[in-house]
Amino acid sequence: MMNKFFKASVLSVALIGSVVGVQSFAKSTYHHSQQVQAGTMNIHGISIEQGKIYSDAHRKSISDNMQKVRYNNNGIEMVGNVYFPKNFNQNKRYPAIVVGHPGGGVKEQASGLYAKLLAEKGFIAIAFDASYQGESGGLPRRLEKPENRIGDFHATVDYLTTLPYVDKDKIALLGICASGGFTTQASLTDKRVKALATVSAFHRYTHSWDGKEMSLPEKETAIKTANEQRNLEAKGGEVKLMEVLFPVNADTPKDLAEAYDYYTGKRGFYPTANNRFTVSSLQYMMGYNALNNVDKLLTQPLLVVSGDVSGSRWQSEEIYNAAKNAQNKELFLVKGAGHMDLYNQDEYVGQVVDKLTEFYQANLK
Repeated sequence: MMNKFFKASVLSVALIGSVVGVQSFAKSTYHHSQQVQAGTMNIHGISIEQGKIYSDAHRKSISDNMQKVRYNNNGIEMVGNVYFPKNFNQNKRYPAIVVGHPGGGVKEQASGLYAKLLAEKGFIAIAFDASYQGESGGLPRRLEKPENRIGDFHATVDYLTTLPYVDKDKIALLGICASGGFTTQASLTDKRVKALATVSAFHRYTHSWDGKEMSLPEKETAIKTANEQRNLEAKGGEVKLMEVLFPVNADTPKDLAEAYDYYTGKRGFYPTANNRFTVSSLQYMMGYNALNNVDKLLTQPLLVVSGDVSGSRWQSEEIYNAAKNAQNKELFLVKGAGHMDLYNQDEYVGQVVDKLTEFYQANLK
């Protein structure tokens, strides 16, 4: 029953009998990205072939007008790509947008594409890897902790305020998928953020894709699984990992089937987005509520974007409806688009970027 529920859930995580990999916490060491042989980079134990295009999403995230940057987040080194407008002038000040990647994603995928396209519209944009994930630092690797993910956005705003070519009074957030929830929470207590937009947002770790909530026994099983794993790790045991997405079968919701294809195939694969989170992450997921205080503290302008046939549309609508005090809020539905269509399908992404541009230009004056 538990596996059946989770295979149709927002994350499709497995709790029992599906721990697929281990990483020794006791033996782990922190590594910067480093050259290990000609043409190859070692990023936290994962080999990346320099110059290789891994997928359509990776190709679309690459720009001649981007620069890799590193910055501090409470002792963790964050790694991001800053995208610059064409004809960039370092003596000018530009509005800036922080773009957050989906759960399990990295900056070389959808967030990089959106940052690139927004930069082409005249903004400074940064796509970064979440702490503990991708190229950013932090141990154990592949930890998905909402509190940290929210803090990543605060730290990235910190970084932008140090750049002389960024207008510190014109900073906005864009959250894709899971980052839709994280950016919503980050905006509540960071009024340096002047506008918020979400694309294909999701924030309900405890619900199936169609909105059915886990039962209390199911939640307790998830929590106990994470607690037991923490006990083992406290004694020096191995950090166990769980799959995020499963191979497609007849029962897989359409959006999740497309997600599996995106992350594992030619459409979106990238080596550092390897379809795993730590089992202990479940403890944090079960207690996370992205809508907490949204009705009171989300006062910035808000744009919520979803495909009109997306299975996650209800989650975007929850954010929109909860934000009772948001200024100029709007729910923008892309006709014919599903959840994953807004990641890198040109006919839909183009519509979204045009809408985002209109929104940010109107609210970053």
